[in-house]
Amino acid sequence: MLLFPPETTRFPHFDLPLQTPGYRWWYIDAASADHSQAITVIAFRGSVFSPYYRHARKRQRAHADNHVALNVAVYGRHGKRWAMTERGHAALHCEPQRLRIGASKLHWHDDQLIVDIDERCAPLPRRLRGQLRIQLGPAQPRQFLLDTQQRHAWWPLAPLASIEVDLSAPQQQWQGRAYVDSNAGSEPLEQAFAHWDWCRTADTNAEQNDAMILYNRTLRDGSQHRLALHVNANGEISEQPAPTNATLPTSFWRLPRSTGSDTSQAELLRTLESAPFYARSLIRTTLQGQPRLAMHENLDCRRLIRTSTQLMLPFRMPRWPW
Repeated sequence: MLLFPPETTRFPHFDLPLQTPGYRWWYIDAASADHSQAITVIAFRGSVFSPYYRHARKRQRAHADNHVALNVAVYGRHGKRWAMTERGHAALHCEPQRLRIGASKLHWHDDQLIVDIDERCAPLPRRLRGQLRIQLGPAQPRQFLLDTQQRHAWWPLAPLASIEVDLSAPQQQWQGRAYVDSNAGSEPLEQAFAHWDWCRTADTNAEQNDAMILYNRTLRDGSQHRLALHVNANGEISEQPAPTNATLPTSFWRLPRSTGSDTSQAELLRTLESAPFYARSLIRTTLQGQPRLAMHENLDCRRLIRTSTQLMLPFRMPRWPW
């Protein structure tokens, strides 16, 4: 399976080959200058969190592109909205520079990624509509293998992006720093990983034009792999010594959280998302001698595949045939 094209390209085409039981996703996160508003968008082909995809694989009736979804989470002063409706292959349209899932669309245009969102939230059926215009910034061609079997890859293709958010439901208009990456794998996440924590700095200080990315993985065999990257103002990535581990407060679901810090200490500022197997947070840590705000996530694949978790997921991730 081709995870990402071997040649240097500006972005991974949406129609790259995908084989069952694999996956591809494209990830965006952004926050306003005062961090009072934030958004994440993940477009999935072969949705890694889908209980329907997992069940179909067990029955040997799975097709990755029959399990697609656009996950949108909006965080604001007046609460949040969440949408992640799974759809079948009839709702998917792929071209090299365009991806449509249901009524929502993503497309690359010159040096921009444009996202048109038209989703319905769950479990409360509210609308989620609007457009994101992401200016990708400096090109970043490096890709990273995440596991020893080379079955999972990560491409932080635009770590210094900027965004214009124009939502009509909920009503939000703002600008800020953004981040775009893509992941791909030829097997389910839980086949390779027990746990990971990831963060990318999200400072909006105009004088701070660099970024740090930490990606710590614990594989199923218990081995630990830590990656620390520095991104300079030109988008060039260099690997750095991994900082000391810093423990964060556990989530509502008692999910352990940790990150890296020069001082062995980090501060949890706000939990944006909390699930039995996953947490997304805004944190403050110290990296390369500087205090930095960061978008942070913890994922526990062992919890993901528990029966109790699989039974809960359809309430947040309904599946529609259209």
